[in-house]
Amino acid sequence: MFVPLIVSKLFEAKKRGYLEQPLASREWFIKKLKEEHPLKLDPKKPFYTVEKERAIAYLDYKWLGHKIEGAPDGTDEEVFKYLFQEIKPYPTRIYYQPHWFDTNLKELTTQDYFIWTFLETCAYEHQPVSVEAARWRDHVGVQEAWLEQHTVLEKFKRPEIIPECSATVEKEIKRLSLVKYHQVIHDVELDYPVELYLVNKRLLDYRPIPSHIDGKQFSKPYIKWYLEKRIKEWLAAGGHIEWKKNFQYFIKYSEHPATGSRLFLKAFYWDLWRDLANLRLEFQRVTGAALVIAKWWQYARFPFRLVTEPPVLRKYYYQTVEV
Repeated sequence: MFVPLIVSKLFEAKKRGYLEQPLASREWFIKKLKEEHPLKLDPKKPFYTVEKERAIAYLDYKWLGHKIEGAPDGTDEEVFKYLFQEIKPYPTRIYYQPHWFDTNLKELTTQDYFIWTFLETCAYEHQPVSVEAARWRDHVGVQEAWLEQHTVLEKFKRPEIIPECSATVEKEIKRLSLVKYHQVIHDVELDYPVELYLVNKRLLDYRPIPSHIDGKQFSKPYIKWYLEKRIKEWLAAGGHIEWKKNFQYFIKYSEHPATGSRLFLKAFYWDLWRDLANLRLEFQRVTGAALVIAKWWQYARFPFRLVTEPPVLRKYYYQTVEV
C-alpha cells in the first residue's frame, strides 16, 4: 500500500521536472523560484504611484516596531486583533550598505533591496505593514529579484571546497596552525537575534582564528562580535525567510527515505580569512571608537584633573588596511 503511494509521488515529481535536478542543489532552488514568482513588473502601473508606494515602504522600514502614531503597528486595538497572538519583534534590519554587498542589481538599488527583503519577511511572519508598502513589495518582488537574492545569499554558504587565499594569507594560516594551543574559528559560539530551528551555533571552519598584522590572533569575543554582525546582515538580506523555508523543505522531503534529504539546511558560514582586510579594518574602528569613548568619559567626569582638551577622532582609525 505504501509502495504505490511513494511511487506516485515520485512520478508526480518527475512529471514536474524536480527529479531532473538534485534535491537542494542550486539548480533545484532556481527552478523552484522561477515557478513560484512572476517574470516581469506590471508595466501599466504609473511611475508616480510606484514612487509613492516606495516612499511609504521606506517609512515602514524606518519606523515599524517603534509604535509611533499612525503606523500600522501602533496602539490601535484592531491591529492587535489582527495578529491573534503575542506581538513579535519585527525582522532584523540594517541601515548601511555592507562591505561585501557588491552585487549589481538590475531592478533595485541596494537600499530598495533591503527594504524589499524586510517587507517579504514581514509578510512571511504575518507582521502588519502599510497597504501601499505591500503593493510596492508585490510590484518589485518578481522573479529577477528573487534570483538576485539567491545569488546574494550564496555568500553565506560554505562551499564544498574552501578556495585558497593569497600566498601571504595561506602562509599565515600554516604558521598559526603550527603554533601550540592555537585557537580555531569553530571554538567561537554564536548567538542569533531571532529563533531559527536547527541553525548552527558554530562555524564549520577548523582553521586558526585570523591574526593581526603583528601575528597575534584576534580574541574570541571580537570574532564573535564580527560574525554576529555578518549574521544580522545575512538575516536582513533574506536569510531569515530562506532558512525557515528550507526548514519546511527539510521536513517535507524527509518524510520518505526515497526522497529525504538534509541538504536543505545549509549552515550559516562566513570565510574570515578571505575577509581578512575588512576584519582588521573593523578592529581598528572598534578600537578607535573605544579609545574616543574612554577619553570623552574622562573629559566629562574629571574635566580639570585628567583631560585638559576634548578628544579628537583621528583619521587613522578609518584608513584601509593592506593584507
